[in-house]
Amino acid sequence: DIVIQVPDSHPAYDFNLKIWLNDYAWDGSESGGQNEGLTRVSSAMPGVAMLANGHPEGYNALPFKPTVDEADLPRTTSPGSGAISHYYNFSFYSQAAIQAGNEIFVNYGRSWFEERGIGMSTDESAKSNEKKISGRSVQWLQKNGRCVDNLEVKRSKLPDAGRGAFATRPMSRGSIITSTPLVQIPHRYG
Repeated sequence: DIVIQVPDSHPAYDFNLKIWLNDYAWDGSESGGQNEGLTRVSSAMPGVAMLANGHPEGYNALPFKPTVDEADLPRTTSPGSGAISHYYNFSFYSQAAIQAGNEIFVNYGRSWFEERGIGMSTDESAKSNEKKISGRSVQWLQKNGRCVDNLEVKRSKLPDAGRGAFATRPMSRGSIITSTPLVQIPHRYG
């Protein structure tokens, strides 16, 4: 995942960002971006970090800090410096074996649930619920799922372009290059 740091945004003033900042963005300290702003930094990570559901005890994926570099685009002198995020390759690793079709859960932190008044189960009931939340069959995934291992991020060959997406294997004409999760925010929130 890439990480887009949103510094010093205030939900009272940035109403269009309110639901996103409240429900989908991570605290900047989770991605190493806490020093990108003066008061508060939120991190948008449009991938597993936004797509996966959270559970304070039943999580099976652990985040790893992103890679941070300017990709030869100095912030003060390069015309392409605003075209990329300096934070990328934010990865999640499985905490234990995850069977094909099982849902990925990340740890939002207990405070995320407490701030929203959402009660979560104890360790024992989380374990007893594992079979109830086990996921989709391998056959369903083969029919409906999308594999995204055909892309990698590398330095672009274009000047002032930073990083780009590169194919890891041949793709025929009409192939789906990648699927991208989207967060839909209803108009009534913005």
